[in-house]
Parts: sequence; structure tokens; C-alpha cells
Amino acid sequence: MLVALSLMVATPAGAHIGAGAGQTDILLRADSDDVWMKAPWGFVFRAADDDWRWVCHEVFSAGDNALLPDLELASDGTLLAIVGMLNGVVVPGVSLYRSADGGCSWQPVTGLEDRVVVGASFDPDDPAIAIAITADLDSGDGVPPNGIARSTDGGASWTLVREWDARLMRAARFGAGGRAWALSVQVDPPQGWLLRSDDQGATWQELPLPTQGVDSVLLGRIPAASPTDPDELWLNFDGDAADALFRSTDGGVGFEPVGGLPAVFTDLTLGEDGSQWLIGGAREVFRSTDAQTWTRIEAPQSWGGALDARGLWLAVNTLADDRAVVRIGPGDAVIDALRTLDLAGPLQCPAGSDVARICEPLWGTLVELLEGMRPRPSGDDDDSAGPVVVEPGCGGCDGGGAALLPLFLAVGLRRRLRA
Repeated sequence: MLVALSLMVATPAGAHIGAGAGQTDILLRADSDDVWMKAPWGFVFRAADDDWRWVCHEVFSAGDNALLPDLELASDGTLLAIVGMLNGVVVPGVSLYRSADGGCSWQPVTGLEDRVVVGASFDPDDPAIAIAITADLDSGDGVPPNGIARSTDGGASWTLVREWDARLMRAARFGAGGRAWALSVQVDPPQGWLLRSDDQGATWQELPLPTQGVDSVLLGRIPAASPTDPDELWLNFDGDAADALFRSTDGGVGFEPVGGLPAVFTDLTLGEDGSQWLIGGAREVFRSTDAQTWTRIEAPQSWGGALDARGLWLAVNTLADDRAVVRIGPGDAVIDALRTLDLAGPLQCPAGSDVARICEPLWGTLVELLEGMRPRPSGDDDDSAGPVVVEPGCGGCDGGGAALLPLFLAVGLRRRLRA
């Protein structure tokens, strides 16, 4: 699918259509049937078998800026929204927001003011513990120090635990057993480091990154860490012709390249049964049990996914399909979970909450936009999608996260053009 990106002013509810692949994913939590989907046009939530409900990105916006927030979910249901911008947001200078009421209301966190937060992760075994990473850009005197912050109160307040000069933080992820991981990069000359913590993010050590077949360490990601083995970690580096995927089973000391990969993939998720699932490609996902041999399963074009006992949940490319969420169930059957236009409405929240005040008035506009962006029904192979309107947002801001979009959306954009 070829998508033309037009940097044009859009209506607020349409400002997010065209977000990168990294902003589209499924979030699940243990011992819960809740499902969150990150879509280009907002967050979508379903509790058990209830209706699917919408949370608009505009709960973080102070105007018509196109925010592309990421979302993190703790095991107790606490949410963090990573906006990655210091201007054009509800509280200027704050790029990380928290919800403790299921997404209805959002508060700015404390301790990270005037820092561009680009990633966060909760400890899956302890929702009180979280880490966040920063990527403040060159302000004219060189790249300022960036580093890792830690929270011990579920993301409400933060303390910086480590900084490095002239680096940008690239990714952060908790694994099992209190193990935490992060990536940092130096732009000039290009260099990267794997960062590992064995004490829930309190202290960190540096390890070298694998470089075999890597085009650029600047485009590294941590797509997955084992939910059961603290020593298993996966790294991915996006390349011009081919990606480089690596797996470590010794705590990041050594990495082996992963072979047998499909041509295109956008996400990786691991099962507690030892299975590995690559998500992406035109209309397919791939499953493996040995990290070398991959079995193709036909599925809608999807950007991200997550596993639980019900199957593999996929965040469908809503620009290419009239479904937003599907599930691969027993026998690899593709089960329709949510057709985009079957959204029931905004998340049901108390009057005066952010969702009630901001999202409910935008609901009609969103429905019109979703109807208008349908390029074809499910399963139609016509790839003649029209242009996608993306508002640049914060174009005249002094610094802040707007300038991060070329670096942090480059992977998603290239994949979209390849797909």
C-alpha cells in the first residue's frame, strides 16, 4: 500500500490519522480481560465483552496540534501516555501524563518537567515501579544530557537515576524478575549502547550492541522481552533493504541473529509457552517456536499485537481495512473483534472528566472521518488508498518533541511505504 502524506491542517479529531506503526498496538494485562488498542486516531478500550469505547488524543492537546501519543499499561490498570512534546500540550513543558481511573482523566506527572519523554515501561510484577526515558534535542549548544527516570508510586512522580552526555534515549522495556532494559544512541558519530538494570531500574550498566548486518544503530528497538525468563531479550534494527533481528538468552551479554524472517514485519510478541510471533507484512503474521523457522498465517495487515489465553490480538491497519482489532484464535482462525465503525462511542466517564469534556463533543467528527477514510472493505486487495492528512503540529515551537518525529517515526513511515 502506498500512502501519500500531506502535511496539511486537519480537524482536531482527524489530526492523528497517519500516525506511525510505533503508535499502533495492542495492550493487555495479566489476570484481566481488558483490551486496549492504540490507533492513529485515539485509544480504544474494551472491558471483558463490553462495547469498544474511544479515548481521544485531544485529552493531552492544548490546541489543534497533531499529537501522536504512545500508551503504557500497568498490571493494576494505571495508564501512562507519552506525548513526546513540550509545547501544544495541556500543561506546557510536560510530555508524560497519567490516568488512574481507566483513561477518563489524565494528570501531568511530576519530576519530568521540561524533559522530552519518549518512552516508559511498568514492571509487570510490580505496578508501583516504572521507568521513563528522555530525548531532549540539540538546543544550540549540543545535545543535552538525557537519561532514565524511575517512579516508585505508579508513575505519578519521577526521579532521574542516570544521565549520559550527548545521547538520545531510544527505547525502554521491563522484562521478567525486575530486569529492565533501555537503548541509548549517539548521533554523531553514530553509536549505540544496550543498558541493563537488575534492580527494577535503580542502577544501570552498559553493554555493547550487536552490529552484524545493522545499517544504523540509531533505528534500534526493543520489540520484546520474555515474560518468564529475565535473560531473554530481542533487539531489532530497521534497515534500508532488510531488518536485523537479534535474540539474547544470556542477559544481553551475547546476541544471535534470528534467521528465516519474512520480508516485512513491524512487531514481535512472545508467548509464555515459548512461541514467538512476528506481526506485519501485507496480510500475514508468522509464528515460530525456535526463533528460526517461521510459519505464515494469513491475517489482516496489522502493525502490532499481544498474546493472552484467548489468542493473538492484532491492531489492524485501519487505513487498509474496515476492522481495527482482530484476534487469531484456536486453529489459527481470524476472529473479528472490532469493525472500526462499530465503535460504541467515547469511553463512559463521569461528567467533568477529560473524556466527557473533550472527547464526547468530537465523537461526531470522528465518525465522519472514519467513514471517509475507508479505502476498501476487509479482504479487498485494491491498494489504491488516497492521501492521508497529517497535521505536523507545533511547527513553530522552540525545540520540544516535534523535532523528534523524523527520528522516531522513520521506521513506521518506511514500513508503511513498503507494505
